[in-house]
Amino acid sequence: MPRKLLLPLAIVVACVVIVIGLYSSRPDAQKRSSVPEPVVQVDTQTIVLTDETVWLPSRGLMTAFHSSTLSAQVSGEVIEVTDAARAQGQFQRGDRLIKIDDRDYRAALELAEANVQEAQVALQQEQAQAKQAERDWQRLNKDTAPSDLVLRKPQLAAAQAQLRAAKAQRDQAKLDLSRTHVRAPYSGASTALHVNVGQFVTTGTALADLAGLSPLEVSLPISAQWRDLLADPVIGSEVRLTTESGELVDAQIVRSAPVIDQSSRQIHLIARVDSQSAALASGDFVTADIRGKILSDVVKLPREAMVEGSAVWRIENERLNKAPVDVAWQGQEYVLVRSGLAEGDVVNITPLAQVTSGTKVSNIDDSAENNAEPVESTP
Repeated sequence: MPRKLLLPLAIVVACVVIVIGLYSSRPDAQKRSSVPEPVVQVDTQTIVLTDETVWLPSRGLMTAFHSSTLSAQVSGEVIEVTDAARAQGQFQRGDRLIKIDDRDYRAALELAEANVQEAQVALQQEQAQAKQAERDWQRLNKDTAPSDLVLRKPQLAAAQAQLRAAKAQRDQAKLDLSRTHVRAPYSGASTALHVNVGQFVTTGTALADLAGLSPLEVSLPISAQWRDLLADPVIGSEVRLTTESGELVDAQIVRSAPVIDQSSRQIHLIARVDSQSAALASGDFVTADIRGKILSDVVKLPREAMVEGSAVWRIENERLNKAPVDVAWQGQEYVLVRSGLAEGDVVNITPLAQVTSGTKVSNIDDSAENNAEPVESTP
């Protein structure tokens, strides 16, 4: 072999030897272990069909059932204003609040009493004259009947009418005199006083604004779409009122608006608290729960169980599966599902974000039991 071919051949042989040496001395490749599938821990609820009462939420402002402006019914000078008539003063029905000078009205009553007495005397005289006229006629004209004029019947009727008019004037004078003592028409409190001692008032002058302490009422608006959930009949339905201080007061629906408010699409129910309660006063803001219908064979779930408002995560073979449901009622804390779930189904009640159907889950309670350390028992 020529010498000029030996050098290239030697280089090729050397390269082959080096490659074989590198290949034979390579480290063994380690296989990468597979990534474990993530498991989401959740709380669950086993589905049970029950009958549930719907409680419709609302809120409103308490107002007095009795509320009015007290006005003068006679004219005169105000000579007394009691403390009960002043703002925030309290009173009972029949208590005197304001007194108007009554001297003119006492004089008018005395004059009316005198007129009644005169009319009574005139009637007695006329009755005596009528009897005498009848006797005279019978004595002189036995064969003919006397006329009404002879028997003084027109004069007698006029005297009777005069007496009735005098008595009516006396009754009016008594009424006017009683009205100088302005009394409370119901038990309550004064919210504003418009007059004071020394002021002259005329008939119709506003004296004070009054508000009753009991009963109290509140207008409770609810959405018109909830009408089918109201009890039937709605009048008499139980209402639970909660005051701003957290106290509970029982009330009852007494009236229902016959029309829907076009601007708010709401109907108004009027609830009344008949007994006086220290926890409530006119002007109090309250929240309310109105007892509605009883829904049969529904599922009660916490709001956290809902997905996009119309589905839940049903757990099948330890994996999430989105199940659409028909929601009959959705409150602040819970929902009532009418259909879409069967008794015995298990659903997630833990709020979940960014999960998909098929995600593997485990029950938090089960995980806690598996991870709990064993407790040694004492002999």
